[in-house]
Amino acid sequence: MLSLAMMKYLRADGKTTMFVSSTELVALFWRSYKYKDAQDRKEKILDAMESVDVLVIDDLGTEGGVNSDKPVQKDVQQAINQIATARYDTNSNKVLKSTIVTTNNTPDELSLIYGGKTVSRLLPHNPYYQFDFSELNDIRE
Repeated sequence: MLSLAMMKYLRADGKTTMFVSSTELVALFWRSYKYKDAQDRKEKILDAMESVDVLVIDDLGTEGGVNSDKPVQKDVQQAINQIATARYDTNSNKVLKSTIVTTNNTPDELSLIYGGKTVSRLLPHNPYYQFDFSELNDIRE
């Protein structure tokens, strides 16, 4: 909810925003192997993920399995790395475009799934830009 509220505020301020479910993204990759229209849709989504002002990647890490103990398929891993790199200026070591990541995983778990370099570019290093809700009770029944 917080990321959606932030997106609404940023859109009102003229920013382009995009919300992507990581599990839906992986499902789209699987469909793209079989269907041409899914391949075209995947390419458009990946391009938008690189260029949008503010990208929200929801539930990153769930695609790494129940225990988040295995890497995702190689092409998904490469795509997320390419997106993270496109949104980050490696020459001056600064963020070009904002990325909001929601996850139930620790940075170490995400590093097992996506690799340390990718996670380093996706997640903020400054604790001021991190929200930890691990102590909250789940209100879903």
